Amino acid sequence: MKLLIKVLTLALILSSFTSNAEPTKEWIIQFVKASENSKKPNATEEDIEVFLAMMSDDILDVHVQYDVEKKGKEKFRKSLLSSRSRMIGVKKSIEDMILGSDTAVVVVNEESSYYKNDIVKNFKGRTILVLHFNKEGVVKEMRRFLHQ
Repeated sequence: MKLLIKVLTLALILSSFTSNAEPTKEWIIQFVKASENSKKPNATEEDIEVFLAMMSDDILDVHVQYDVEKKGKEKFRKSLLSSRSRMIGVKKSIEDMILGSDTAVVVVNEESSYYKNDIVKNFKGRTILVLHFNKEGVVKEMRRFLHQ
């Protein structure tokens, strides 16, 4: 039942796009929340699938600062599934957003704690997300710019 409610909610959010796949403030809020939920240490496969449903199958995910590029939803899924065991906690909030006809720029503040080589690491910073949407209203390209 919970999955059905989440899928229907997501369908409602996705249907809020015009024919030009114009993002809405509500959709961006849900995207950031789904991203946060998918990265929590207790994230379920359902949490991850809700986030992935907001992306195209051939999503291009670029971390500009680290010169890392991933293409495809399957790579994204594997990365999220494998990182759960390293996460201690994560909290994201939206500082600002600018919405275009098929693009959104979102400033996201994040605080997270995780294990790296058995050492606890803490991250506190700002990420500028540039999201490009396809005609179906899902993210086809995500570029991340770290700004600390």
